[in-house]
Amino acid sequence: MKSIIDLIYDNDFFRITDNSSLSAEYKSAVDRLCAAEKQLLENFPECAEIFGEYQDAQIDVTCLAARSKFAKGMRVGAQLMLELIKPLK
Repeated sequence: MKSIIDLIYDNDFFRITDNSSLSAEYKSAVDRLCAAEKQLLENFPECAEIFGEYQDAQIDVTCLAARSKFAKGMRVGAQLMLELIKPLK
C-alpha cells in the first residue's frame, strides 16, 4: 500500500500539477536535451542501444532522487505545521 506522500507525489491523491504550468525555461531545457539526443544518435547510430540503456538508468536515478526530495520536503512541511500549532509556553 502506498503512503500518502507517494499518493500525492504520483498525483493519485489529488492533482497538484499539470504540464501547462511548466515554465518556458523548463521547456527550453527539454528542447535542448532532445536536440542533443537527436544529434548524438545521428552521429553515433551504433550507440543507440547503449544510449537507450543510459537514458533509462538516468531516468530511474532522477525519479528516485525527486521522490526522495519530495518526501523529505513533505516531512519538513508537516514538522513545521506541528511546530506552528504547538501552544506557546
